[in-house]
Formats: sequence, C-alpha cells, structure tokens
Amino acid sequence: MKKASLPLKLMLILHRIFLAIFYLLLKSTVGFYIWLRYRPKYIIPKEVRRLRTPYLVLADHVHILDPFFNGQFIRPVIHWVAADANFRTPFMKFAMTVLAGSIAKTKNRSDMVTLSRMKLLADLGCVIGVYQEGERSWDGVNLPPVPGTDKLIRFLKIPVVYIHLEGAYLDQPRWSWTNNRGKITLRYEVLIEREEAKTLNLSEIAERMKRAGSYDEWALSEEQGLIYPGKKRAENCELVCFTCPSCGGVNTLRSEGNRFYCNSCGVKGDVDDKMRFQWNSEGTDLKEEHRFAHVREWNLWQKDYYRRLIEEHDGEEFLFWEDRYTVNLSRGKRGRAMKEIGTGSARLYNDRIEFESESQKIVMPLGNVSSFSVFKQQFTEFYYDRNLYRFAFTNRSVSGYKWLMLFRLITEFNREKSR
Repeated sequence: MKKASLPLKLMLILHRIFLAIFYLLLKSTVGFYIWLRYRPKYIIPKEVRRLRTPYLVLADHVHILDPFFNGQFIRPVIHWVAADANFRTPFMKFAMTVLAGSIAKTKNRSDMVTLSRMKLLADLGCVIGVYQEGERSWDGVNLPPVPGTDKLIRFLKIPVVYIHLEGAYLDQPRWSWTNNRGKITLRYEVLIEREEAKTLNLSEIAERMKRAGSYDEWALSEEQGLIYPGKKRAENCELVCFTCPSCGGVNTLRSEGNRFYCNSCGVKGDVDDKMRFQWNSEGTDLKEEHRFAHVREWNLWQKDYYRRLIEEHDGEEFLFWEDRYTVNLSRGKRGRAMKEIGTGSARLYNDRIEFESESQKIVMPLGNVSSFSVFKQQFTEFYYDRNLYRFAFTNRSVSGYKWLMLFRLITEFNREKSR
C-alpha cells in the first residue's frame, strides 16, 4: 500500500487540531440539544475512557443521529466511515470531509482508497468509526457484519471499542421521519485490547464481533417494558412492511399517525405505545398467523413470501411489481453530483429492472447490477454499466427497501442455483 506524503500528513495533523476545536463547539451546542431532546443514558467504563488512541469504534447502526450519540461523552473525535451518497454535493462534501472528518465508502464494494485513508488516520493516532453492518437496521434486529470487517481489524492492529445502542431503533425506526420519544441507553465496552489486536486470528475476531453485534430491540423492549408516546408511531411503516399479509398487494398499504391500512382489501390496525401491532381484520381474509406482533415478524414473513415466488417462477419471466409514475431517475458517477434523467415508472422482473418515461426506456439486466443500497429512508441506489443510478420516489409511501430486499433474494437464489 502506497505511503502518504509528508505534506498530506501535515495537512491531516492540522485538520485533526481543527476538528478537536470544532467538536468542542459542536458538543456544547448540538450535543446539548441532543441531551435535552433525547436524554440518552451513557454507560462508559473506565477502561474505555482511559484507552489511548488510536483505536477503532464499532457500533450498532439503528438511529439517524447515531454518530452524534456515540461521540458525545468520549474525548477523541471519531472519524466515521460513511456512505459516499452523503458526499455528492459540494456543500455536503465539505461538511462531511472538513467539518465531520468522515471517510467516504461505497456500500457493498471493496475500496482501497477508503482502506488507505483509514490506515493513515490510524498511524496518526486518530479514532476511526465503522458501522459493522454497513447499513441501518430496517426491523430492529442487527444484521451480520459486512464481510471483511474482521480482516480490517486484523490489518489495522489497533484496539476495538463497541458501542451498543439500546432503545434507539424504536425511538426513530429506519422508515420514519419523526421520533417517538423513547428511552435510549448507550453502553460502551472494549472489545479487543491493544495487545490482542496484534495476536487474535480472524475467527476469534469474527466471534467477538458476532457476540457484540447480536442485538434484538424487540426482545429488549419486551424485557424492559419500554414505552413510546409518539403520535406518529405507524407513519410510513409501509416503507418496510410493503406487502399486505391479507391480499398480497404491493404499494397498497398506507399509514397516518398511529394507524395503518390497506387500501385494496381493507385490513387495518394500530401501532400501540409499545410499538406492537393491534389488528382490525374484520371482513378481510387475514389469517391468524399473519397477525404479526411487530415489524420484525412482518419483515421475516415478506422475505419467505418472496423466496417462494422466486423459486416458483424460476425459468420464466415474472413481474414482481411496478412503481407507476412515481420514480425520479438520476444517473452519475461515484463521488459526483447526480443528474436527473427523467420521471416515470420502474418495474422489477426476476431477471431485469426496467425504467420507462414518455421519452425513453432503459432495460438493466440484474446480472450487470451491483452495490444495491437504500440511502436515507427510501432513495434506492445501484450501479449498472459503471454508472450510479438512483430511484427517488415522489410518494413517501413507495418503499425503496422492497427493491433492496428482492435484489438480494434474487442474487442469493441465483448464486445457490449455480453451485
């Protein structure tokens, strides 16, 4: 790996001094607002407070304000690895790079530039932050670590701190634009000591990461009896729960306040102050086993439902859905501003994606699509033919997550079939 030049090192040292001063200001303003608004509880043992830099921070990724929560009561500035979608406009690039000290990373792709930057920061004694799942949780249960995170830890050979966020997912779920005023607790632990960082093998590192990252918000909520008094607990839950369990409709679910309903078959329900579903299925075909207790159960059912559809229609053309007249399509290159190329309809088949507007039709075989991800609540992004594409939906009820889920399920099915 190419070593950094002396001028670059000097520039990074000066930037580190600037960040230390800027973060003091940030903690006394934005940090005070977060404390006032959320009243998070911090449990930080002495061994974390006394840990000398450099070290790596791993953390649960469950809330839109995770970076602000995580760094509030520890002294060093954390240089978070963030999705490159956050860097695409000149202002955001300045804010993320200069003001936040973040490191850009393309989701679901190996990236030597990012790795080199992390190594350089570690050599300069900085603290680096990584969300080991690579994306915010959709249903309140942590995802497995991104492949290669164990190798990153072995490569950097620095201590690792893990930050657990309890109650943060249900305070503001991935699909929501508002928070529910729940109780949030942050627990810190030293996951790998300095001496261990140089000697642990990959399997030992992976096992510790798996143990630390195994978290189920629904189990914690049930155990602690957490209450969420928000007035919009159900609003936009259809971004995750996008398939009606009664009629199988896609894009037929709607929500408002604490209520949700299907405008096709009429099934409806409420989200109570424990973030559980209370169903009203009178006059519908909703089965008892489909009266899900919470978002996690609904999401697992959807995955099984679409796995069966993929298997049933293997070898034939099958249309899963069409988002009609609700898709703004943009195209660009990594790290650059994207250009809007039209508004129209997007369709997902079991072998391709189609976008069609009044002036054009684009057909993208799934075999040439990669790095599928969802930015923020519903922007869907992926690479095709060396270009980055984004679906921005004109309606907040249109799920971007459904595209991500199906792409992964189809890719997984094709991989298994080819073995």
